[in-house]
Amino acid sequence: MTVKRRWTLEVFLIVALWGIVVGAVVVGLWNRPVVNTPPELEDIRNYESPRTPPHTQFLLLDGRNLLLHSLQGKVVILNFWYLDCPPCIAEMEEFKNLYEVMKPRGLELIAINIQDSKERLQEFVQAKKIPFPIALDTGRKLANAYNVRFFPTTLFLNRRGKIVGSTLGAKTWSSKKYMDYVSALLSLE
Repeated sequence: MTVKRRWTLEVFLIVALWGIVVGAVVVGLWNRPVVNTPPELEDIRNYESPRTPPHTQFLLLDGRNLLLHSLQGKVVILNFWYLDCPPCIAEMEEFKNLYEVMKPRGLELIAINIQDSKERLQEFVQAKKIPFPIALDTGRKLANAYNVRFFPTTLFLNRRGKIVGSTLGAKTWSSKKYMDYVSALLSLE
């Protein structure tokens, strides 16, 4: 093998290895959940035309199945989250307070976990005394069906089962502003 061919082969191998490394980094970053929330999307976005959600069957942490359409007649909050997301964890305590106050008026809240094991989730639910259902989103099928890319993301469904709003990022759900928003949804037929 001549020096020129050997040098060409070494350069080719170095470039190929760098391509593999860069590709692996890009794929790794692409598949990670995004925790930061774009500033322009920090508050609740109400939809002018309510949207029909995809047909959804939740597998709950306790092993039960729950069909979304079985909740028609209630206002439903769907929250997409995971345990390694600090804003998601902070928001769980807020949701707990909101749920305890609004459940008697017809609120249902389903926290859809996108990546954690059942064991880890059960420990968390028991330690934090989470009163609302936790759904498992194996392979992020639900997150993809609802076009969720940032975490936490929260969707609001009216009593007719239509998506009427969404928000990205953690909120202080027990504050007057958000309590009033959910109360207004509960007041609508």
